[in-house]
Amino acid sequence: GDAVREGRRDMDAVRAAISTMAALLYVPIEALLVLPGVIALKSMRKGINFLRSTQCYFIPVTAGAVSSTLVLIASSVWPDILKWAFPINTGIFVLIAAQVVHAGFSSGIAGLIGKTVLLTAVVTALSMLARMLTLVISIFWALAQVPPVS
Repeated sequence: GDAVREGRRDMDAVRAAISTMAALLYVPIEALLVLPGVIALKSMRKGINFLRSTQCYFIPVTAGAVSSTLVLIASSVWPDILKWAFPINTGIFVLIAAQVVHAGFSSGIAGLIGKTVLLTAVVTALSMLARMLTLVISIFWALAQVPPVS
């Protein structure tokens, strides 16, 4: 906000430019960060092929995306549900991730818990990194695109 005011930029135009660029960048940046997550999952079990690791990675990620969408839809009726979005979505992710880890990556309870926590931490960190990169790139792009107001 200070950079926008000091640069004499139209705040609404900057917001619109950030929003537009973020909408265009988020999915490709998130997609680029899938590979480290798949590699982390693959490292949990030697000998598992890359395709199987990719499939197992996307099962809990897809469950989390569906949960996020349902929470967003529910927020149109019950706006306060957004306060609980992170714990709800993370809980759904962990429940599904535990099933995936149990089915293909761990037989013992300690391994199940540890690998589920690891997978959850990796996916959460990569998703946050994608959001931060998207926002930073979008802000710089918007400030370069929106001319100062005279």
